[in-house]
Amino acid sequence: MDDKRGVLGIGLVLLGIVGLISLFLAYTVPVPALAIILLASMGGLLVTFSLHSVYSQANNGFIENNDPQTMALRRGMINRWRTMTGKPPILVLPASRSQYMSLKDMVDTTVRRLVGKPPLPVSTIRYEERQLADHANVVIFEINEALSKSPISQERKRALLRQVRLFPQSITEAMWRLYRLRKLQDLPYAPQDLKEVRAMENSTLALMHDSIGELMLMPLGLMRLEVTRADTHADRFIAEVSEINQRLREHCEAYVEVRDASWRRQSRSV
Repeated sequence: MDDKRGVLGIGLVLLGIVGLISLFLAYTVPVPALAIILLASMGGLLVTFSLHSVYSQANNGFIENNDPQTMALRRGMINRWRTMTGKPPILVLPASRSQYMSLKDMVDTTVRRLVGKPPLPVSTIRYEERQLADHANVVIFEINEALSKSPISQERKRALLRQVRLFPQSITEAMWRLYRLRKLQDLPYAPQDLKEVRAMENSTLALMHDSIGELMLMPLGLMRLEVTRADTHADRFIAEVSEINQRLREHCEAYVEVRDASWRRQSRSV
């Protein structure tokens, strides 16, 4: 919210500058100089509008769009600033279904099975799965708050924060992997390959739930350290978050290897 207000504030200030220049300096400043000032102000307004367009679509640090490169330049500008101010980057998640649409999908699937028809393909992220990313950001915020009052040394705090700030990217990559696995299930795969894809989908979901569950234990552990005023277990926390990120990365790499092998089998059979 503070970032959104800052962007809007900059826009209003720039707009005011343009108005003042137009009203009071139009007859005193040479035309080329006035043109340069106006162009610079318009450029500032354009940048402000671009940054505001990102924040207007962001929800708890994520934008939902089935194009993972959406607004890449604008997000890059914002994320560089957020990195310098110690905030997590704005990331892109695949579009999810609302609670109402998820319930409708369940009803449609049940009805179609009762009448002997196959269920319609649903290649989107479900509402409760989208909530996992929101939970991750809330937990990271709580970790930051706990670290600000923790007796852990500054060096260990920085090391832990580096690992914690990698987690949103790791969970985002897992969410995109889940989305692509569901897209693959809409294709006419052989039963053996389809079974493998579904097994990978279940494995990805289980890993996401387990990773966030482990991360949720960390704020409580940090608060215990705050109460005891001890600098113990900090290295264990760092190792645990590093291991969570590593598992998510390795799972992603394994998915790519299996997907490529499946595509090669399909191409040979054609």
